[in-house]
Order: sequence, then structure tokens, then C-alpha cells
Amino acid sequence: MTVHQCIALVDGIEPNAYTKEQKAAWLSECEGQVYTDVFLLHPYEFTPVTYDEEKDRTLAVYPPHDKLYPRYLQAMIHYANGEYDRYAASMQVFNAAWGEFVRWFSRTYNPADGYPKEEA
Repeated sequence: MTVHQCIALVDGIEPNAYTKEQKAAWLSECEGQVYTDVFLLHPYEFTPVTYDEEKDRTLAVYPPHDKLYPRYLQAMIHYANGEYDRYAASMQVFNAAWGEFVRWFSRTYNPADGYPKEEA
């Protein structure tokens, strides 16, 4: 999923008045968390997401786990709108997608070195 595809998906589901740059900044928060908390890279190894320059950038998490990106964007839209009940519900859905991805990644890879686990 690219930055543009994610934003277009969310805009179709959750109409909002936020700019594509703002939504790209929110995606950057989520993508940065993937790079640092899951891939265990140093924050300096992450290039922040911007819309104008990187709308065609492919996000790091691939299907079926890429659903975490639109879930995060929806939650941030609800938060920014002051819709805290909707935000809480959206964050539960995001956290479920995040946990599913993290569990899959840690079962499939050795997070400290990023290599596939060898079969015993």
C-alpha cells in the first residue's frame, strides 16, 4: 500500500477536512513506530513520510497486515475532531491490527537481526 492509496482509502471511508500532508504526517508516526519498535532500527534510519515528495512510497507493512495504516489514520482523524469515543473505538481496532502484525513478525523473524527464523 502506498501513502496515496492509504489516504485515498481513508478519505473514502471517513470524510474529513485534513490535508494530505497532515494525514501523511500521521502515517509517518505509525510508520516510524514500525521501523523503531518492530524492525528495531534506530530512529535516524527512518525517513519521515511526506505527501508531496513521497505519495508513491510503499509503506513497510504488506498485506494482510497493512490494514493497520488506515486504522491508525481513522483514529487520528477522530482524535483531531475531538470525537473521543470514536477515537477510543478506532484505537482498539488499530491495536488489534498492530498486535496481529507484531505477533506475526516475531513468529516469522528474529526481530533483533531481521532474518527469518530457521526451522528446527
